[in-house]
Amino acid sequence: MYRCKGILGGLSDLSREGTGEQRPTDLRLLLEGILRVVGYQLRSQGITVTRDFDDGLPLLLGNEGELRQAFLTVLINALEAMDRGASHTIRAKAAGP
Repeated sequence: MYRCKGILGGLSDLSREGTGEQRPTDLRLLLEGILRVVGYQLRSQGITVTRDFDDGLPLLLGNEGELRQAFLTVLINALEAMDRGASHTIRAKAAGP
């Protein structure tokens, strides 16, 4: 738990970069980066993460640092609630018309 909070603190510093400007962001790349950051924590707890990302995900308009922090917070909360050896699926789907 403390390691996750340390990771969150470090990424919180990264989220302050820039001007808060909203730009098109590749959600798939953002989520993959977050999973790399928490990879050690996942492995140490024996947690398996399955990725279910739509191939045609549109770019997401937003501040990349703030989006990163929000998704990381959700993932860390999920990890803290999971038992050792559990499985977790992360889905990113394009919204319908």
